[in-house]
Formats: sequence, structure tokens, C-alpha cells
Amino acid sequence: MTRLRVFLLLFVAAIGLTSTSYITGLYLQSLEARQLSEARKSLQAVLKSETVEDRTRNATVCVRLSQSLIQKRSGLPSATASLYALSVVPLAHVTTNALAPPVEVIEKLSTVDLLLISEVFFKTRQFASADQLLALLLSRSDDRREEILRLACRVRLELGRDEEVLRYCDELAALDPTSPEPYRTKATVHRRHGRWELHVESVKRALANLEQSDAVLQIELIDGYVRLGRFGEARTEFDRFAASNPELVEHVPTMHASLLIQEGKREDADKILTEYLKIDPKDSEALVIKGKLLVGEQKFDDAIKVLQDALEQEPSSEDACFQLGQAYARIGQESLADEYLGRHQKLLDSKVRLYGLEQQAARNPNDVAIRREIAQLYASIELHELAAFWTRAANTAEGE
Repeated sequence: MTRLRVFLLLFVAAIGLTSTSYITGLYLQSLEARQLSEARKSLQAVLKSETVEDRTRNATVCVRLSQSLIQKRSGLPSATASLYALSVVPLAHVTTNALAPPVEVIEKLSTVDLLLISEVFFKTRQFASADQLLALLLSRSDDRREEILRLACRVRLELGRDEEVLRYCDELAALDPTSPEPYRTKATVHRRHGRWELHVESVKRALANLEQSDAVLQIELIDGYVRLGRFGEARTEFDRFAASNPELVEHVPTMHASLLIQEGKREDADKILTEYLKIDPKDSEALVIKGKLLVGEQKFDDAIKVLQDALEQEPSSEDACFQLGQAYARIGQESLADEYLGRHQKLLDSKVRLYGLEQQAARNPNDVAIRREIAQLYASIELHELAAFWTRAANTAEGE
């Protein structure tokens, strides 16, 4: 065999091996892409699941599909799969050896995947992880900016980072001036901080941008007017609400009763509260208003019983403590009067302190100490859900 022929045979063989290797590589990449696509579909199905069983099943499938890619250690597909698995582990009845990829790898992932993973982290209450991915997404400028901002609002509301939420709402309103959602979210923030003028304005803007009435926002507007002492406007809005939603009036008895009391119709208010408390005898707000009416009628023994029930349901009610102090004083039980008036003052002082701390927390999203103090103060007045909220916010800030 001549040297030339040997050379040609070797050359053809080399080309064949190279082609085979190239084709194999393309096939493997295609297979990984299909596996990642299936894992992504199962992750999307988790968000759409309407039952716990469906959610668990889809989460389990997602982990299983992701695990195959994780084991291949194939760059970005493996990194993406790791985050898929980590986001649904709290829902799936399986374990995973997935580890969070390095930051420099996560930065290379697509906005579509990061948004999806962030939302699942949020849904599974892994707020710190969702927040970290959102920090990356917010630094990007692309055509999914509105989706990123909407999710950022939801996540950072859960973390008490309210000033940031307001900025995102302003940006969303600029991107779509006709959307009611930014104003609805702003109303939530202003309500949380007791900024009732701003709350009312935000609710009005949200309602103006809606094509149809919204009962929840209408109630929010009435409540805002009541808290501002603008009872005439509250009555106008209540009548409008009653006309458009007559079947819902019975579901806002405390608001209705409060308006009637302001209008001097105490008997009508008492009748509404009495009927409502037969249905829900544990509604602390209704019990306090009923107790106030009884104190005003000098029915002190009855008032004490109702107000004690209110305090049992809501130990942090300074109004219940104050009315109890007044009732005990009027029947000559000075020591009990002093006890409840002292509790009233302590609760009032704590809530004033909390108001100031929450304003500081909103301006300083990474201040762990403020969030810990808020959590402890809420726990001390037995508002345990709020204490848990601020503990979570502190833990997230500490992890940054």
C-alpha cells in the first residue's frame, strides 16, 4: 500500500471520528435541552397546581428530571436544574443532592428561568433565595422588566422592605399608567404604616383604573375615610358600595356600625352588632365596639364581660383595655381600673415605638437589629404573626 493511500485512509478515518464525535455532542446537547424543557414544564405545573396532591406530584417529577441533569455536571443546564430542584424540595417527598451554583454561574442563566425559579422560591416561602435572585434580575434591563418588578413587590412586601416596594410601584405605574395594581400595592404599604391620606389616594387611583367596581377596594376606601374622620365621605362611599353590592353589606358589620355611631344612630348600630355577634362571637373588633356602646349606656357589668371576651381574642387591643379601665373605675374597682389603664398605656407606647421602628426599617432594608427589635416588641404584646413576619425579615437581611 502506498504512503499516499495510507495517508488518505487515515485522513478519512479521522474525519469519520470527528464527525461521529460532533454528532454525538449535538445529540447529547439536544437530549439535555429536552430534559431541561421537561423539568421546566413540571416546575411551571407546580405554580399552576390547584391541589396539594398535584403540587406534590409535579414537584417530585421536577426533582427527578432535574437530578438527571445535575449528575451530568453539564454547565448551565446542570446549574439551572439545581435551582429547579432546590426551589421545589419543600414540596416534594424526595431528597436531592442539588447545591446552589456559584453566583458567577447564576448570573449567566436566562431571565425566563430566573423569574420562574424566583416565583417558586416565593411560593415555597424561601424568601431569602427569591430575594437574592431578584436582586440579580432587577439589575438587568430587558423586556421582562414589568414581570420582575411585580414579583419584587410581592417578595419585598413579605420582607418589610416597603420603601423599595413603593419605588417599584412608581416604576410600574410609569410603564403602564392604566394598571390598578401598583396603586393597590401602594395602598397596602401606606395602610401598614398608618399613612391614611396616602392610603386613600392610592385606593382612589386604583379604583379609577378599574373597568368595574371592586368590593375589596371600596371597603378599603371607606375604612380609610373613617380612620381620617372624614365620615361624610365614608357614608357616601358606603352607600355606593351598598348599592352595587347589597349582598355584601352584612359582611362589613363593624364598619357599618361605626358609621351609624358617628351619625348618632346608636340603637341601629347596637342591633347590627348584636345580630352579627350571634354569628361570630369571637370577632374582637365587633366586641370592642359593642363594649363601648355598653359603657356609654352605663351597663358596666355587661360591658366588662364583652370587653374581656374581646381581650381574650386580641390581647393587644388597647381600646379594650381602656374601656375596661373606664368600666371598672365607674363601679369602684380602682385596682382593676389601674391595671387595665396601665395595660392600655403600655400597649399604646409599644405601638408608637413600633410605628417609629417600622419607618426606620422601611428606609434601611438591610438593618437586622431594627427588625429583631420590632419582632421582639410585637412578641411582647402578643402579636405573634407580626413577630414571625419581622423575624423572617431579620433572618433574610442577615443572610445577605
